[in-house]
Amino acid sequence: VRLLLESGADRHLRNAQGQTALQLAAKHKCTATISVLLEAEVDPNVRGKLNNGCWPPLHLAAQSHQPLGIIQLLLKAGADPRNCGPGGRTALHSALEAPGCTDEVLSALLDAGADPNAKDSGGETPLHYAVQYQCSASATLLLLKSGADPHAREHHGRTPL
Repeated sequence: VRLLLESGADRHLRNAQGQTALQLAAKHKCTATISVLLEAEVDPNVRGKLNNGCWPPLHLAAQSHQPLGIIQLLLKAGADPRNCGPGGRTALHSALEAPGCTDEVLSALLDAGADPNAKDSGGETPLHYAVQYQCSASATLLLLKSGADPHAREHHGRTPL
């Protein structure tokens, strides 16, 4: 990838689905490619142009069981954990929706400014997701310690509990 960029390849090029190289690298755990693209000053908050590609790279990494290092790399480069993807979901929502979400990933997102009370388009908070997707008790506790409101109501009036 570095050689292609040094030879003049367009770092903002998109595939037929509207996805960028950074989005694909984030989705497929390509740490080295992510590093090279971020060094080339690719926007870590880039979004795709079509329905399949509108997730920011941080969301893709969070929902794809990425190693903590990839999440940290994107955050360090300026990826905003408060950005919303489809359905109004933040990276925190995406991480909690993914089976096997780790407390380390949640902590990294929260430490970087993720809002534990952000609501998706249905009014659900990350705590709603933690309960709905049966995340670990430690993940739920981490959200509560970070200020998640256990009384938050989604659009149908339901609380997380």
